[in-house]
Amino acid sequence: MFFTNPAPRNRRFQFQLSLEQLEARQLLSGFQPTAVEQLFLEQLNDARANPAAYGASIGLDLSNVAPSQPLAFNPLLIQSARQHSQDMNDRGYFDHNTPDGVNPGQRITNAGFTWMSWGESIAAGSAFPDSASALKALIIDAGVPDLGHRNQLLDLQPIFNNQTEVGIGVVQNGSGPLTNYYTIDSAAPTDSRPFITGVVFNDANGNGKYDLGEGLGNVTVTVAGVGSTTTWDSGGYSFQVSPGTYSVTASGGGLAAPITESVTVGATNSRLNFIGSSSSLGSGGGHTASNLAPGTPGIASVSLGSQSAVFAIGPDGGLYRHDPSGWTKLSTTQQFMQISAGTDGQGTADAYGVTSDGALYKYDVTHGLYMADSPGQIQAVNATEDNWAIAVTTDGSIYSYNGLANGQGARFIVEAAGFAQDVSAANDSAGHLNIYAVTPQHTLVEIDSTFKLALLSGGQTITQVSAGQDGKGNTDAYVVTANGALYKFDSLNGFFEVDAPGMVSQVSAAEDDWALAVGTDGRLFSYNGKGQGQGQRFQVQPAGMAVAETADNRNNGQLDVYFLTPTDLVFLVNPDGVTTTAMGGL
Repeated sequence: MFFTNPAPRNRRFQFQLSLEQLEARQLLSGFQPTAVEQLFLEQLNDARANPAAYGASIGLDLSNVAPSQPLAFNPLLIQSARQHSQDMNDRGYFDHNTPDGVNPGQRITNAGFTWMSWGESIAAGSAFPDSASALKALIIDAGVPDLGHRNQLLDLQPIFNNQTEVGIGVVQNGSGPLTNYYTIDSAAPTDSRPFITGVVFNDANGNGKYDLGEGLGNVTVTVAGVGSTTTWDSGGYSFQVSPGTYSVTASGGGLAAPITESVTVGATNSRLNFIGSSSSLGSGGGHTASNLAPGTPGIASVSLGSQSAVFAIGPDGGLYRHDPSGWTKLSTTQQFMQISAGTDGQGTADAYGVTSDGALYKYDVTHGLYMADSPGQIQAVNATEDNWAIAVTTDGSIYSYNGLANGQGARFIVEAAGFAQDVSAANDSAGHLNIYAVTPQHTLVEIDSTFKLALLSGGQTITQVSAGQDGKGNTDAYVVTANGALYKFDSLNGFFEVDAPGMVSQVSAAEDDWALAVGTDGRLFSYNGKGQGQGQRFQVQPAGMAVAETADNRNNGQLDVYFLTPTDLVFLVNPDGVTTTAMGGL
């Protein structure tokens, strides 16, 4: 299909999509990606990981598009794609088929790729000087009734589900009549095992993303117990594995020191980027530690059956726990920014905390306070059960931590770099852990216990999330938006507004649909969290009383609510919901 852009100089752009499902052939050597082709893949995989956020960035509603697995580069497909872009440039045509009648399937076969199915998108024109503009046009797919390019690139039809490998071929500022040429060939291999794929780079501009000139070539990527590969000059790599959990190390090349990560691979590809040097991602607010100062008010609690354990950050930045004799300081010189309470393997209380230097600490009664991850690593944490915690790292990855002491601790990657800036997690009544993440685009995403992703929000700018349980024992999540509105997600009602803009600054979800929140004027509110217009808000404390709060349910269902005042006093709200019990000052 041919479109003419009525801009000056008769700028033109064209697209076409073709698809077949035929036989396989054998493998040869192929081409490695250029930096531009690597950047295109990174941008495409970002769009596949969070279609709604990508759509919002280009003015297109993709909120109904589910995330899909990352694509892995294959050198043979790169060869097929780049040779086609070069051929279109050299011979001055724009089509899937060459002037000699060779179609995409034949070109992929001639490159030596063994395939079960394939898809191709092409774009060309002076309107596309860079990869971002070409990808945007292909996803918008203006003038293409069947949205064929969008369907291929975002995996929207069953035929594309098994097309796990891709080749991207780019010619920019060429001598051909359309100047810039892009070919994207995806294919399903006969070997259906998934890939660990990504890029190794130095984040020179601190944006948490791969950019031109940042890739690190000749880095050895070793999958423990399986083998190793070397990054291309672009910094990219792909390594095929069987499903399982792997320790992956990037070393050598331009890396100052080896980096080791753990990744769990299911039936689909997993993306694992290594950043040699970077700046911390910014924070949208909420309980993310990177935007807080030491001594910022913080309080956390966890139910221990018939009672609760309460932890707090003192005005000196120290970590404190409340016991019958009052507040006991657990830390020494550490400066805590954010804390979260959970339970250890014996069912007693533990707490995780993020310090001002980005280190992760854990406290439990057996081992005291100890470092769970080194400085520069963490920006937000959420403690769960059985020693575990979920954390967002400074590069925006999500990790789970087993929280073990004495050198036995380990972390496991859940989502790769650039995915999140805040996180909260909760177990449902069956024990399944669901994770709720706020992305850098301020959207809310759920990662269920099978690692399936779902976009939950619809255009709101979300800054904080807290996970709990609804009245049926399923997990739910409350979020605060940048304009002070309160929203909730649950499986019965979906995503809906609970309170209007300008009302809420912080929220803690509990059980049975309830949540506690600090109002923008310092009031303390409780919410019953019901949808369909049945929700109610109750004022627990008047204006100016609360700067932070926490809540949890005892085994008998009683909701324990604690709040911290501007003068660092802590109070327990009694079961009548009106009177309070003083717990002393920090």
